[in-house]
Order: sequence, then structure tokens, then C-alpha cells
Amino acid sequence: MIGIIITVTLAEIVAYRLLKQNNKAGDLPHYLPDLLILLLALLEAMLSPFIGWVGSSRRRGMVVTACLVSGVSALLLFALPKVTVPESVGYCNGNNTAPELGLTPSTPFRLSIILFTFIVFGITRVIIICHGIIYMDNRSPTRLSMHYGVLSTYRLMSLVVAYNVLTPIVETNLTVQILLIAIGMTLSGIQVYLSTPKLNEEEEEPRIITNDISETSPFVSNVTKSSNLGFGKHIILYVYRVFSNTLITTQMVAMGLIAAAVWGFAYHQTDYLRAKYYLHLDRNSAFNNAEMLRYHAVVLAVAYKGLRFTPPLMPSIIRLDVLKHTATMCFFSIIAYVALMLATNCNTGSMAGLHGNHYIQPQCSQTCGCAPQWQEFAPVCVADQMTTYMSPCHAGCSGIEEVDGLQVFTNCTCTTSYHAIKGPCSTNSCTGAFQFHQMLFAMLLSFAALSFQAQGTLLLRIVEPRDKSVLLGLTGGFIALFAFVFGHLIFIRISETNCIWWQGGRCHLHSKQHPYSMAIASGSMVLFAFIITLTSVVCIKLADRRRAKTTQKLWHFLRTYILTVARFDLFLQGALLIVVLLETNVYLLLRRNAGTGFLRSINEDWVKLGTAGAEFLLGAALGWWGRSWRNLALSGCLGITAASGLVVLAFPYEESHPLAVELCGGGTISAYRSLTSGEDLYMSARTAFLVLTAVLCALTKISVWAHGLTYLDDHEPQNGPYFYGILISIRLSLGLNGQSWLRPGAVEADWWHAHISLCMLTLMFSVLFTLFPKRMPQFKEIENYDTEFLSSLRRVLCNRSLMLQTLALSLLYAGLFGFISYDTEFVQARYHIESLRNDPRTSRAINDIFRSLVIIFFVTVFRFRFSSRRSDGVKATTASRVGGVVALFVCAFFSVVAALGCGVGGGDIAGLDDVYTQPDCSAHCGCNTANYGFSPVCAVDTHTMYFSPCDAGCEQYEDLNGFVLFENCTCGLQRAIRGSCSVASCQSTYSFYLLFFALTLAAAGASITMQGMVVLRSVRRRDKPLALGVSSAIIGLLAHLLGHLFYMLISYLTCAYTENGVCIFHHPTIWWMAATSAILCVLSAVVSLLTSRIPPIPGVFLTADHNGS
Repeated sequence: MIGIIITVTLAEIVAYRLLKQNNKAGDLPHYLPDLLILLLALLEAMLSPFIGWVGSSRRRGMVVTACLVSGVSALLLFALPKVTVPESVGYCNGNNTAPELGLTPSTPFRLSIILFTFIVFGITRVIIICHGIIYMDNRSPTRLSMHYGVLSTYRLMSLVVAYNVLTPIVETNLTVQILLIAIGMTLSGIQVYLSTPKLNEEEEEPRIITNDISETSPFVSNVTKSSNLGFGKHIILYVYRVFSNTLITTQMVAMGLIAAAVWGFAYHQTDYLRAKYYLHLDRNSAFNNAEMLRYHAVVLAVAYKGLRFTPPLMPSIIRLDVLKHTATMCFFSIIAYVALMLATNCNTGSMAGLHGNHYIQPQCSQTCGCAPQWQEFAPVCVADQMTTYMSPCHAGCSGIEEVDGLQVFTNCTCTTSYHAIKGPCSTNSCTGAFQFHQMLFAMLLSFAALSFQAQGTLLLRIVEPRDKSVLLGLTGGFIALFAFVFGHLIFIRISETNCIWWQGGRCHLHSKQHPYSMAIASGSMVLFAFIITLTSVVCIKLADRRRAKTTQKLWHFLRTYILTVARFDLFLQGALLIVVLLETNVYLLLRRNAGTGFLRSINEDWVKLGTAGAEFLLGAALGWWGRSWRNLALSGCLGITAASGLVVLAFPYEESHPLAVELCGGGTISAYRSLTSGEDLYMSARTAFLVLTAVLCALTKISVWAHGLTYLDDHEPQNGPYFYGILISIRLSLGLNGQSWLRPGAVEADWWHAHISLCMLTLMFSVLFTLFPKRMPQFKEIENYDTEFLSSLRRVLCNRSLMLQTLALSLLYAGLFGFISYDTEFVQARYHIESLRNDPRTSRAINDIFRSLVIIFFVTVFRFRFSSRRSDGVKATTASRVGGVVALFVCAFFSVVAALGCGVGGGDIAGLDDVYTQPDCSAHCGCNTANYGFSPVCAVDTHTMYFSPCDAGCEQYEDLNGFVLFENCTCGLQRAIRGSCSVASCQSTYSFYLLFFALTLAAAGASITMQGMVVLRSVRRRDKPLALGVSSAIIGLLAHLLGHLFYMLISYLTCAYTENGVCIFHHPTIWWMAATSAILCVLSAVVSLLTSRIPPIPGVFLTADHNGS
């Protein structure tokens, strides 16, 4: 197992080295390795528990298969196309060339192979940890501490030393490295198959070492000691049992924090040494051997402690002793970090070109043409000045020679002696400090390895034996999230903040504060781990005294007053609102990515279509998957969505110039809200995670209905319309206001304030839902859940009432949300209202509040009419009939909206006929109207409306307390005012539009509530989550995909002004959108009324009372 762990870690490092080759060659952006580390860590966190669960009954076979597959996969590296890596260090000869960033034809193929092998090696490593350790534990449980400690230590050591010591051969002889990996993994797999017997049933029974009295503490769940344990059928059961043990959860968090501290410090070790000592290590065999010997002391320490944790020295694993040992190692680690920060300083002397925290190439080498090479930092010392230069090129050196084994650079223009020696001038003064640093770093690794050994042993001894593999998978997932995602992001941010010389796509040197920042960050993480462990010790000791009485009181208080159905309903409302707002913010940020500011982008439409496709493909599976543990399924969806949203923060927007509504000649107007745009290096990565977050938000909304709503409905079925109605009210009232709330901040420099707040609130709700029980005390189990997805799906799809009502809902959703998507464009075209920015005369802020109150009031009437005041709740036939009738009112309101108008037409705007062309009178202005959209002005004298101040040729403006007056306009007679010429004449009609739009949303919310109740009342209780999942999937296909495509077609046919694939302005014939919505609502009403006439299916009761009894 040790050989496999070392080999597979080396294979991962080799794949990383190969990826870095593409970076150095300029084929891939500099941030791609870090991005892939984040993505692969997220993938590992998601897959590790599943891998631990799926192979629990065939551990040896899993290990053998993984080794053989890895060995074969390694051979794929032979097919890698070659890349040309530039020289690391340039000279002052005028011929330096920097690699140009750009994909070569072979780059996608090479990247695909590297990623595939990387994933295979990672899965193999997870299998070895999850199943190899448990296999050895079942064979020899008394030696668990030794086995776990040595394997985890060699994994840690391989990560630290493999890149610089064990894999440099990749650069010179890749064939040998590949053969070593392939042969090593293949032989290891064969050896495991031949030398390890398959465990029989008796040997597979878990063995438990006697625990101390603390196992009866409420802080530590009791461990089952019976041999007849059995194995559950669902992975969620395993995960729940693991997380229900508080000590396990807290120690996994502590392990993740320690791993994040060690990983971040080791990964950025090169930058640390450069900043603190101006040191660039030149490795040779002697240096590498010394480093390997130093780190083997860590293995000896772990082996020694492993013996101390095994019989007869420690007959049983005593939890308090192991926790105290872990706390001690954390305390020593904190001391080591402080010593690294304060006790390893030295005088580094002066650095040419370094002025405070800013570096500029010295004047004496400005003519050298030093290109930003990949390893530009290669310090040299000018002896006559005792000054260190960043590289031979920056010192003006154009040659090199060797004098008695000492490399000397010649023809250096920055010194009168024309010579410089390799290395910084501080080599002698900092040698002792550097050696002390190396010793402290080895001690840090020892403390971390000893902590992992103790924590891993403890976890495997306080968990139910059947859950061990899943526990190790979850532990690996925690470490991946904390170390390679959250911790990695923190250290990347520290690196970017402290960088003082950024060139050629990477940071070559950091400030003197950088080592202190790294030590403080790592020390703080270990400090939190220390506090967690110390708290565990204190809690266990206190719990031994008053565990039973205190816990019962606390749990009774939580169950009685906090964790109630009413609180679940309240949290569910908040979660839906936050997810809707997060989704809205994501689409606003996608607009910013596309450079369209407040305007809709074509990319946004494609993302919506793709999200709808994901709903269709995954909706049913999502509803069925979480049916047994609905609160945890909802919590998981919220947590994953929050994590994806937080990753977006790792790719901030670059500083960019403001783009606002322009005057003729390019001047900006302060009365209009500014937009920001500009190119940045993180565009692709940010867009990818924004799209992922949008998809996860859509799936989380399905989980809210399929898991959250059914959880409430199963406990209080008589209040089903109440629960459903309030969720719809939030979706159509406050949820629709999100765009006006978030739009101004999405284009500012502090865009991340709203985004991180929404993500953290989503994460908060994720945590809150984990506190609720699977079932409340009043819940009565009536039916058993099916374990077969296909049979359940077939039963749901054959339910005619459900399918017809889902069709009716799809038609209603398509008409409603299709029109909502183009509400802004509709208002602009029909009333010439400046809806993108708030003209004080036509602001919708007050109306948005009024609209929300109308929706909530209207839906509340239906919620109370069909809720608890009726003992049997609402019948499916009654709900479908009422929903169909109310849909007719929605149709009527949409018809009024389509008919309303104030007599404006496309010809009222100068330059707009069938298509828009800029007026000749402002053709010289260079207007960029497509950047900010419809911003009408009205010429005072001619009463002619222009698309924007720039299109009117206005060169100056005056802000009279919110009333903007434009002057020196070349179109018209010099003067114009903000807003369309029809503002006064259209004011009353526009007010009626706002009123009927609010009534439309209110009636639609009531209709959706009643039609949605049919979905809940036409199926058995056990099928509710799947029924809502299937219904959401069909709605995603028909309404959000096909329906949105149809409205895009109407937008295309009625568009009057298109720029870069984006429709800036429409013809008044956009009223067809409202007419189409009216037609769809009529069809929805017809289908819903037909559904009410379908007789009940035998065996399925349509009332809430029967359905729950």
C-alpha cells in the first residue's frame, strides 16, 4: 500500500508538471493549474464518499482494478504531443522572446489526456485510502494506528518533495518516468491480487477495540459492537450516520484546517523563500538527498507514535488521550509557525529596482529587452556594489563563464566591473536562517503527520464499522475542500495582494510582508483546529458529568420550540428567496462578463436554455434521490450551490473604464448610472462558474419544491395550499424585484459584496436544514418507499391527472415567465419608458412594493380558503377546477396588457423605421448606444425624440435637481430634455399597465398554487417528491426551454435595433408577447378544467385526508 500511495502521488505530480509545461510554453493561461486544482478538488469531494460506499463489499477487487487501470492509463502519456518550453533565464542580448499565449492545434488533445490521467490517478488514490486501509484494519485491527499513520505520512511527504526531488526527470526523460509509474502500478495490482487473500465472511466482520467511558457521552455517538451490523441500501444513510456524530464532524473540520495550512505553506514555499531571502534554489543530487533524509525523520516520528498507540503499550484507543495528543501537536505547530515568522529573519541587503513595494527594472538594463520569462527571478550579485539584481538580464549581463566551479556572468552593464556572480548577495548572511527555516518546516510536517495519524485512528474507532469506508471518503472530501479549495483560494489571494513584480502572466517576487502573511494564515488555520480539538476535550469531560440530563433538556427545547414545522416553513421561504436572488445576480454578472452592462446578452439566453435542459434531464432523478432524507437533500443542494457561488469570488473583475450614457464626443453624464466593462484574464473561468452556479440554482429550486414542500405537506397536509401559496408569493413578488435591487451593484467595483452575502446566506440555510429531524414526532409512517427508480417513474408517468396538470402548469409557466423575461423591452417599445435606468418621472420603485403586496394578498386569499379551515384540505379535482378558472382571469389580464397603448410608434424616434440608423445630424459623434441601450431625450423645440443624448448630438448638460437639460445639440434647435416626448401622454396608460401587470402576477400566483396542489394530491405520499421532480422536469422542457425559445423568436421578429446579436429596441408589435401569453393561459385553463373531470385512479385517493391516512 505504501508503494501504491507513493506511485499514484508521483503520477499526479507528473500530470501537474506536464500541465505546467503548457503554461511555460504559453499554450494555456497562467491561472489554469490553480483552476484545475479547484475543480478536481471539488470533484474529489463529491466522489470520495460514493467511492467509499460503492466498494465496501469488494475492497480487494477495487484496489486491484484501480491499480491496473492506473497503470494502463499512464501509458496514454506516451501519446502526448511535445511542447517547446522557453529558456528559464534570458540574457542581455536583445533576442529575448516571451511565449505568446494562444492555443496550438495539439493543446486540447494534450490537455484532455493530462486531465484524464489526473482523474484516474486521483480516483485510485481515493480507493486505496478508503478500501486499502479498511482491508488492513479488518485483517489487523490492533495495528491501525501504524498503517494509517505511515500511509498518510507518505502521502504528505510525496506531495511535498515529489515536484522538486522525484519528478524533474519529466523534463528530460519522460519515457522513463512513465514506465516507472505504469510498471509500478501494474506490479502493485498484481502483487495485491496474488499476496492478499479475499476475506471470508468471518474475517469481514468488523472488530472494535474497547473504548473508554467517554463513548457514552452525548458528544460522541455510541459505537455498535454487535457483529451482526448489516449494510444499508442508501449512501445517504451512511453519510447521515457519520455526520450525526459530532466528534467525527469536528475532527474532520480540524483535519481539513491542518491540511489547508500545510498545503498552502508548502505549495507557495518557493515564493516564500524568494520574498524572505531572495533565494532561488539550484537543486542537485546532494541537496535532494539531504532533503529526503530530513523528511524521513517525519516517518520515524510517525512510526514511533504508531507503536505507542498499539497494544500492549495502549491496549485500547482512549479518546481523550488521542484528542489531547492532537491538541498538543496543533499547539507545537502554532509555535513553529511563530518561529518561522520571527526567528528566521536575516539581512538580505539591497535589491536594485525595488522601491518599497514596487519594482521597476533598473535604468542600466532598460535596453536589454528582457522578456517576461517563466522563471524570470534568477538573482545575481554585483560584488562591487553588494547589490542583488533580479536576473542576469536585469543586471545587463550578456554572457557567462565558469571560474573554479563558480559561475560568473560577464559584460554586465549595471556594474563597473562588468561581472556578477550567481545568487543573491545575502547568501552568506542568510544561510543559517535558511537552514533553520528548513528544520522548522520539517518539524511542521512532523506535527501535521502526527495529528493526522491520531485523528484518523480516532475517527475509525468511534464510527460504526460498516461506515468506515464512507467515513474515509468524507474525510478525504473535507480535506479536499478545505485544503485545495478554500485554503488554496486564501493563499492565492495572499499571493496576489503581496505581489510587487507581476510580469508575463505570473508573479515573480512578493513583498517582505508575504512570508508573514503566509505564516499568519497557516498559523490561524491550525489555531482554529487547536480550538476545535480543545473544545472537544472540554465538552467530553463536561458531558461525562451531566450528559444525559442536559442533553435531554436541550434536545427537548429544540424539538419543541425551534425545530418545528413552522420554522421549517420559514427557513424554506428564506432559502427560496435567497436562491432566486442569487440566480438573478448570476445572470447580471453574466451580462457584465458579456460587456452588455444592463442589457440582455445572447449568452444569457443560451445559459437559460441550457439550465432548462438540465432541469429536464435531472429533475426527476433529483426528486427521487432525496425522497428519504428530504431535509438533508435540500441542505446538500443549497450547500453545493453556495460553494459554486463562492468559487466565483476567486476570479475578480479587472479594473476597467466606466461606460455611461454618453454625450456627443464621448463625455459622460453623472445623472445616469455608470456601467463598467473591459477585458480581464479571468473571463473564461468566471463565466464557467457563473454558468455552473446558474444551473445549480435551478436544480436547488426543484429541491425546494420536491423536498422542502413535500416535507411540510407530509407533516401538515391540511395546510398544503398555505405552504405552496406562500412560496409562489415569494417567487413572484420579492423574487422578481431582485433584478432592480441587484442591477446597480452588479456593474460596480464592489459587486462581490452582494454576491458573497447571498452565497453565505445560502450556506447558512444549508446548515439550518441539517438540524431538522427526518420526521417530526407527529409524522405517521403510512407507506414504504420504493427502492426502484424506474418502477416509481413508470407509476408517476402513467398518472393521467398528474401529466395533464403538469401540461397545464407548463403552459401557464411559459406564458407568465416568457413575458416577465421581456417586461423591460415591452415597456420600452410600447410606452417609450426609460426602464433600464430610473428616470425620476417613471420610476417603478413604489410600484414594485405595491405589486408585491397585491400578489401576497391575492394568493393569501386562496391559501386560507383552501387550507386548515377545511379538515380534508383540498381535493385534486377541486384544485384543478379552481386553477383553471383563475387561469382564465390571467388570460383576461394579459389581453388587457396587450391592448393597452398610448399611440406611440417606431416612427416617433428619429432614425427608427423598419430598422434603426443613427440620424445624420449626429453621425460625427461616434456614439456607442449599444453599450447602454435606450436612453431617450426629447428635443424641446421640434418635439422629436432621439434614442440617446449622443444620438441627438448633445455636447453639454445641466442637472437641475434631477431634471436633466441638454444643450448644444446638433439635432433640433440646441436643447433637449431627458425622457421621451410621450412621457406625459403615456403616463396614465403606463400606470394602468403597471396595475394590470400586478393583477396578472397575482392571479397567476393563485392559479399556480391551485394547479400545483393537484400534483401533490393526485399521487401517493411516497411518490410526492418524484412527482414534483417529474413535473419540474417537464416544465423545464416545455416552459423554460421551448417556451423561452418561442419568446426569443418573437423578440427576433419584432426587433428594430440589433447590435452584436443583442436586440437593443423593439417595434410596438411586441404586444404579440402579451397576446401569446394570453393564448397560453387559455390553453392552460382548458387543460386544467379537463383534468378536473378525470376520475380517480383506483388505489389513489385524491384528498389530503385520504392521502395521508
